[in-house]
Amino acid sequence: MEKQVDVVIVGGGISGLSAAYHLHKKDPSLQICVLEANDRVGGRTLTVPLKSKDGTDYWDLGGQWVSTSQTAIWNLLKELGLETYPQFHTGTKFMQIEGAQVKSYRSDIPPLSFLALIDMQLFTMKVERLRKTIDSKDPYKCQRGKELDSKSLETFLKESLWTTGAYKLLEIVLRTDTGLDPSQMSTLSFLDGVASAGGLDNLLGMEENQAQGLKVKGGTQQISQIMAKKIGLENVLLEHPVDEIIQVSVYV
Repeated sequence: MEKQVDVVIVGGGISGLSAAYHLHKKDPSLQICVLEANDRVGGRTLTVPLKSKDGTDYWDLGGQWVSTSQTAIWNLLKELGLETYPQFHTGTKFMQIEGAQVKSYRSDIPPLSFLALIDMQLFTMKVERLRKTIDSKDPYKCQRGKELDSKSLETFLKESLWTTGAYKLLEIVLRTDTGLDPSQMSTLSFLDGVASAGGLDNLLGMEENQAQGLKVKGGTQQISQIMAKKIGLENVLLEHPVDEIIQVSVYV
């Protein structure tokens, strides 16, 4: 079925639907079509209902944290009327690195060896020095931009850390935080993320103004679901993968 549209957006995750939502707000007369390969909207956000003693709870299996310092998503949440609540992070914590023994602890300091903790601190200091050289508006402007962009985060970790405990812990933490293996992203991309967050602690921390500080009541997938309703569900085509995009130059 052919449909005449003004704007086609590929992807029904938060980014794609945000683009459609803001375009629709600016000009409601625009005919917008969002093409999504999956059978749902939300992209990397997925919220599932689970029965609880009080009825039904909603659990996020994908991206789930927000922060007051993340102004774009924070303003969008307020605009859509969604509420947040603090991430629970008190009590006993458990850590297992590869096949090692499971260790429990209650402080904010992981149960690593003294040398591994020193290694972690030195790494944090190195990242802080480098991220201050990054201009988030144009990361390539920094003096070592080309070098850092050509080096994977995995290589950067191996060059910067000298204890196995610190390396394995950071590998797991950064994979969880970025959604990528360290081998799949450049050091410059990582440092740009740290710079945008205002430091490594803010990127990995769980206080209200830190990246893992707040969760969305009802789950994060509803951000996309609400925006899809705002632009009209008939304009969001699910199970419509895009195989090819052809650019044609038209001269008048």
